[in-house]
Amino acid sequence: MDPKSFKQLILPHSDAMYRMAFYVTGDRDDSLDAVQESVASLWEHREALYQISDLKAYALTTAKRHAIDILRRRPGMSMTIDSLSAHPDPDADSGRQTEHADTLSRVRELMKSLTPNERQIIELRSQAECSIDEIASITGLKEDNVRQVLSRARRKLKELYKKII
Repeated sequence: MDPKSFKQLILPHSDAMYRMAFYVTGDRDDSLDAVQESVASLWEHREALYQISDLKAYALTTAKRHAIDILRRRPGMSMTIDSLSAHPDPDADSGRQTEHADTLSRVRELMKSLTPNERQIIELRSQAECSIDEIASITGLKEDNVRQVLSRARRKLKELYKKII
C-alpha cells in the first residue's frame, strides 16, 4: 500500500480515533499520542489492511488499545474509565457546578450496575460519539441488537436515577 492510499483509507477516521482515545484517557495530549501511535501501527501493518472489512472499526479499536496502553504506562494510574465527562460550564455559578458534579457521580455509580455490554454500548454512543453501525462493528452485534441494548440500558439508568433522587 502506498502512502496516498493509506491516507485516503485511514486518515479520514482520525477524528473518531481521537474521540475514542480521549474517551479512554480523558487527556488531550495522551489522546493525540494514542492516535499517533495508532496511525504508526496501522502503517506498519498496512498490507494487512486490505483484508479488513471495516477499517473504521479496526482503526477505532487500535486507538482504544493504544490509549489503554498509555494509561497502563502511567505510574499509579487507575484503569477505570469514566463513562461521563466532568467538564462543568465555567460561566455557571458554583451551585450549578456542584449539582452537575453530583449528578455525574451518581450516574457513574449507576453505570456500574449495567452489564458490561450495556455499559460499553452507552459509552461508545455518548462519549466516543460512534454511530450505531460503528458500535455494531466494534461489539460484533447486529445494528438492531445495538439499538435494543442501548434503549434498554438508557431506560434502566433512567429508572435507577429516579429511585435515588
